[in-house]
Amino acid sequence: ASIVTRVHVPTGARVRKGDPLVSVSERRISSALGDTEVAVSRQLGLKRQTLAASLEGQDELLAEKRGAFAQRLSISRLELEEVHDQERIQVERAEAADRIFEKWSTDGKDVISAVQIAQQRDQMLQARARVSELRQQRLRLQREIAQIQADLTSVPLEIEASKSGL
Repeated sequence: ASIVTRVHVPTGARVRKGDPLVSVSERRISSALGDTEVAVSRQLGLKRQTLAASLEGQDELLAEKRGAFAQRLSISRLELEEVHDQERIQVERAEAADRIFEKWSTDGKDVISAVQIAQQRDQMLQARARVSELRQQRLRLQREIAQIQADLTSVPLEIEASKSGL
């Protein structure tokens, strides 16, 4: 309720529609408005704190993801180096097995038994198969490294998109 500050019409007087009868204090209305402003201000403050905490959490998440991707990238690169080294060695073994098989097959038939030649052929085929496996493993690791690098690039963009949604 408001406070009447002035009476415009004496008691018993005739009035027409729209004639002012009394004036009331706007103090009560201003008080309610002030209370609303305070409540809105509090809510905005709480929302600001929540958003700040969420942004901080997003930054921490970004740092964690970057660290995890960097570690995976480092490990994958080391694995790739190891596989590449193994592949080089296995290629040399396969080439040596090929040369021995060819030499035994053409020049050594009188000296080397058919069983030994067959065993050498088997070793040659196994060495070739191992080279093929290592090449596939190398290609898989290269794809994995490319994917990790792409993920590492996209994580900040995803975090920024998440932040802008806040």
